[in-house]
Amino acid sequence: MRSFRSLVVTSVLCCSLLLLAAPALACKCMLPAVDAAREDAAALFEGRVLAIEQQGDDPGAVNGKQRVTLAVVRSWKGLERDERIDVYTNGSSAACGYMFEKSTSYLIYASEHDGKLSVSLCSRTRPIADAAEDLALLGAGATPVNVAPKSSARDAGGDDASAQPAPGQSATQAGKPANKSKRGGCATTDGTDGQAGAFEALLGCAAIAMVRRRRSRPH
Repeated sequence: MRSFRSLVVTSVLCCSLLLLAAPALACKCMLPAVDAAREDAAALFEGRVLAIEQQGDDPGAVNGKQRVTLAVVRSWKGLERDERIDVYTNGSSAACGYMFEKSTSYLIYASEHDGKLSVSLCSRTRPIADAAEDLALLGAGATPVNVAPKSSARDAGGDDASAQPAPGQSATQAGKPANKSKRGGCATTDGTDGQAGAFEALLGCAAIAMVRRRRSRPH
């Protein structure tokens, strides 16, 4: 009877030890140095977590995935233009998945698999608050800017430079040819040269008309 009890107790203790040790042994790795981690990373950046989404039908499974959307604050490698990026990680730390927290900033060393960026506990990824050693070696980094191509004003249906109003010229007059009319062989402009120009033009027309009248009189 005592031997049976001893066997039961021993079995329970062994099972408990195995259950406790399994998660710890499931993900075992040595973190690389900063230089090596940077060399191996497909993307190295500081990002702030915007959203965390479970992937798959059973998000609680050890082999499940999480998609983490981050706003890129600055980049050292691989993300020169991306202002927002998705990374993927296993849904459990037992499977070396990195457990991100929303609204927290991280220094992320991401690898690339099947065209997607992935992060693990073995990637040297850490909260930015704990990354002083890394930042001292990495330097300032660069802020990514996604520069979209801009169409010209003409392609966008706007006015080109030649249609811009000149100083003293109204917007309705810009880009339009001067409306000219002939009065007795004298060209005048309809106000485009200002009042002084119009007055001078009228004087010129009157002088020409007087000369023509004198020539047309019989001697």
